[in-house]
Amino acid sequence: MQSGKFSKWIVMLVVIALGTYGGIRLKKKFTPKKITTISVNDQKFYEKMHIGAADWMKEQVQSDLKNYQAGITKEMLNQTFSEEFIKVYSLARIVVKDGQIILNINEKQKSSKGLIQTVAAIKALNSRKKLPDLDLIISMEDNIDGLPESCPGPLFIFAKLKSEDRAILLPDPKALSGYETTHKEMQKGQQIYPWDKKEPLVYWRGTTTGGSYDFNNWMSYPRSKLVLLSHEYPLCIDAKFTSVAQCDPNLPKYLKDKGLCAKYAQKIDHLKYKYLIDVDGNTSTYERCYWELLSNCVTFKHESPYIQWYYGAIKPYVHYIPVERDMGDLIQKLNWAKEHDEDCKRIAENATQFVQNQLMPEDVLIYLDEALNAYAKLQKF
Repeated sequence: MQSGKFSKWIVMLVVIALGTYGGIRLKKKFTPKKITTISVNDQKFYEKMHIGAADWMKEQVQSDLKNYQAGITKEMLNQTFSEEFIKVYSLARIVVKDGQIILNINEKQKSSKGLIQTVAAIKALNSRKKLPDLDLIISMEDNIDGLPESCPGPLFIFAKLKSEDRAILLPDPKALSGYETTHKEMQKGQQIYPWDKKEPLVYWRGTTTGGSYDFNNWMSYPRSKLVLLSHEYPLCIDAKFTSVAQCDPNLPKYLKDKGLCAKYAQKIDHLKYKYLIDVDGNTSTYERCYWELLSNCVTFKHESPYIQWYYGAIKPYVHYIPVERDMGDLIQKLNWAKEHDEDCKRIAENATQFVQNQLMPEDVLIYLDEALNAYAKLQKF
């Protein structure tokens, strides 16, 4: 690494002995956020590893790496991990070398849960299946809206534009933690609200994210369009903002006065309804799409330019009902759902079974293993 060039950014080296998570030695005081070590059923993990990664995992990883088949060099990584791009893309560098992880991070990242959760998952994987030596760069941003030509990559990231061909997807931090609490909540909700007891309307609660909201543009965002449809069709859709952020300071009171806001709802409260909807915020919805698919409700998923690690595996009318990005066909799709209740019940069951069979903690580590090993094979150093 170009230590002289990056000295003001490299404020610490964190060395984690992969055999014990507690073995953290730091040059400076370091207080990370609470980390949930992914809980893996080892028998299931090794059985699945024996079978190998699912085809959709291999296809996604190979798609992400297609531009790097000629090889990944130190020069490429050093050029990407420059002062300029470290700032813009919140970059961290992770080196796996002879059973240790070395982190090269800046001051802002020293308590990044996303980064430390990623390292914890790499540790959990390496303790079960030794990883090759690696040198990789990860972005802590929610997504990357296009890399400049001067940034050769590759970068690992949790979500990206479908068109971004220099970024490699990783499971998001909640997935890397194992979603244990989410699984318990969904299981409880499914018992309380079986399909025949769910109310037949679209339900959504969320925040005004996706851009900078003001009085001139707030109605143009997908989440706003959904909430306004709810205002127009209250017997079909119950969609409200639970908090107003990224906006003109006078906008929260305006939206509240228009009746477009409501109290926060727990995940389990959503399971009272047959139809849930996944709408982008600043990027993909990370945990939300996951638990909606697991909820045994039907997920209406709007068209999105963003993708997460498993999106390539879920199919319209098999795992979810597609909706136009501007919500223009939502009422039409809702009417179809009401007229095809058995089809919707099957879609909900398919989605839940997909998560239970292919997106569990064991699968998260298998995907991580597939991505890291495929990447390692392209390293030319």
